Amino acid sequence: MTEPAPTYLELVAQALLQQPELLAAARSNVARWLAQGAQARDRLLVWDVLLVGASQSAAGMAALQHALVSHDAESERLREFAPFAGVLPRQLRRQARDLCTYRH
Repeated sequence: MTEPAPTYLELVAQALLQQPELLAAARSNVARWLAQGAQARDRLLVWDVLLVGASQSAAGMAALQHALVSHDAESERLREFAPFAGVLPRQLRRQARDLCTYRH
């Protein structure tokens, strides 16, 4: 039996593990959205803490990975305002788009 295709955020999680420099793009999104007065300020601040932690330690990266792929209520609520727009390289964005098209 084949495994299901990864979700968009699973692709983001994999990309961040392989290319931690992508964390800076997500932090930039958080900063920009906060400066623009985004309504989900509390969640964006949590993302910022997670992104900083992920850039500093393996435990921090593990916490970020948990937030990205866990099915617990808090992680799902947090992901409603995930700051990963534009983070994936073009090839992975296409893969994510194709997955989204396929699943709907």
